[in-house]
Amino acid sequence: MRPTIPPRMEGLLLECVMSATPTILTKVSMLSPASQHIEHIPDDGDILAIKEIGRVLKPDGRAFVSVPYTQKFREGRSHGGHFERMYDYKALQERLVKPSGLFLEREGFIFDKTSRRLAGMTYYKLPGYTRYLLGWAGIPLLISQVLSCRDKATKYDAQFACVSLKKIDG
Repeated sequence: MRPTIPPRMEGLLLECVMSATPTILTKVSMLSPASQHIEHIPDDGDILAIKEIGRVLKPDGRAFVSVPYTQKFREGRSHGGHFERMYDYKALQERLVKPSGLFLEREGFIFDKTSRRLAGMTYYKLPGYTRYLLGWAGIPLLISQVLSCRDKATKYDAQFACVSLKKIDG
């Protein structure tokens, strides 16, 4: 039986998750797009979504989830007017890891204070049209690779958190 999803969430969950009830998904590169939007589902939508991912994931399959991270949990409307949730370590565990029913294989933290400052002094100071053109040339990817080589983010100073969750047989 397919779980009831509130109408305001219908467009926010991945179609492959919504239609996966009769089938079992293979190892999970398919669910990566869900991990880019889970923080935008209002109310307890993130908890419902991660439970559904855990339910439909094939045994030994993995789900990779990355979310905005901060030292104090908060949720509400962003500057753009859309709903957004910023996870702290406790919320990451209580809203995503534990409800998933999956084994926490690995957690990571990305984009420490120094990396954010370097990105701010270079790429993000450029005019929007220049960033757009550089984006087509792959420059942001190059900058992120350079920054990730020196990134020393921890749970105390990261801007993003990511978790690798695995479904154990049984």
